[in-house]
Amino acid sequence: MASTNKVVDSINMVQRIDRLPFNSYLVYLALVSGMGLFFDIYDIDTMSASIAPIRAIFHLNALFTTLTISMAFLGMFFGSIISGSLADKYGRRRLFVITLAIIAIGSLLTAISANLAELWIFRFITGFGIGGDIAVVWTYLTEMTPTKYRGTFMGIAMILGVLSLPTVGLTATYFVSLYPVVGWRYVFLTGAIIALVVLGVRYLAPESPRYYLIHNNQQEAEKILAGIETRIERSTGKKLSSYDTSQKYALTEYKAPFRELFSKGVAAGTIIASVIWIFQTWGFYGFTAFLPLILIAKGYTIVHAIFYTAIGWAGGFLGPVLVTLIGERLERRYLLSIYAALSAIFIFALAATPAGIVSLIIFFAFLVNIFIQAWAATLYTFVPEIFPARVRASGAGLANGLGRGFNVLGLLVIGVALAGNPTSQLSFTAISWIICIIALLAFHIKTSGRPLEEITEKTA
Repeated sequence: MASTNKVVDSINMVQRIDRLPFNSYLVYLALVSGMGLFFDIYDIDTMSASIAPIRAIFHLNALFTTLTISMAFLGMFFGSIISGSLADKYGRRRLFVITLAIIAIGSLLTAISANLAELWIFRFITGFGIGGDIAVVWTYLTEMTPTKYRGTFMGIAMILGVLSLPTVGLTATYFVSLYPVVGWRYVFLTGAIIALVVLGVRYLAPESPRYYLIHNNQQEAEKILAGIETRIERSTGKKLSSYDTSQKYALTEYKAPFRELFSKGVAAGTIIASVIWIFQTWGFYGFTAFLPLILIAKGYTIVHAIFYTAIGWAGGFLGPVLVTLIGERLERRYLLSIYAALSAIFIFALAATPAGIVSLIIFFAFLVNIFIQAWAATLYTFVPEIFPARVRASGAGLANGLGRGFNVLGLLVIGVALAGNPTSQLSFTAISWIICIIALLAFHIKTSGRPLEEITEKTA
């Protein structure tokens, strides 16, 4: 049975958050959230950049190579669903501190794994942390930022996330070329060190006031919100503007969020978010995780394949910059459709490019990375928007988890069924993007420029 009890926003939380100016403190919260996106991209691309030497060292065939890549995604499936549900129950901040610690431990253990079995187990642990972290940080940043800057701040968070692309690409190129046998271990060790450093910074972030409101703890919500307002006034040197008190929102009180994902009024969002996540994961990670192996299949050496992929990954930095500049000016559903269409077009172009034309291969890979990263930054805002606060982390976690879980099947298709056929592998990822467009256009909801409670709740 769905929750029916309502909590009236008597502290005017919605209006108070929405009147906050663009300021350094909110940028700090965006960067705190962005570290989760950093490790999502960093870890997957670490395995992508390292899989060629790992395959050679452990003598892996196509099936075991794909399973090695898939272990992290399997962990993400469980981590995302479990952490999303726990974040709605116990708090966003508490969970994203725990998940980052799991990422650090998993990355460290991966770096020192002695055999393939250990490598798989530790990749699963790392994936569990990453999957859980992503679902929670989307929710957190979406809830903490003013409506007019929601897309902008997610873009800022994603800019930090995509900085991992050249970081891991160049790091992997350096260590693998310098230490062909053990270089991949140093790449994973670097990720563990970064995670431990960031853990202390993230610990200082406040809880989301919306979390306290859905648990009918208005006193704690007021305390957190007042603290944020004080910090912003101190950093800007100005008193915050007044806010409208004539309208109060009513948030549905937390009870049993996972069951409510399939209740009336919520189920449509659950279905569309899950479908989009399944196929975008095939399109996104099918391209990203296998690009070095696809280039090797085209005839390039391991080092050259990693280096060309790293140059292509650098294009990803422009994606969230684009999202940051657009902000709330265009409806997110249409933006996602445009990004998916451009990704598919340039993937098809890459598939049709002869192996000898290196400049064109790098160029198309660069363009693809721009638009798949712009898609990611936009999707990370869109999915939490379509769920009410009481199930926001659970809904984001389920959609993300299903996408990561089904990605194991997608990777098996690309890495085993289509192994050695670069054109078919790339075409599979491009078609996945086209399916995302169809699903998006079938879902009629406007989210850009609207308060979260206006999208998912009712006024009191």
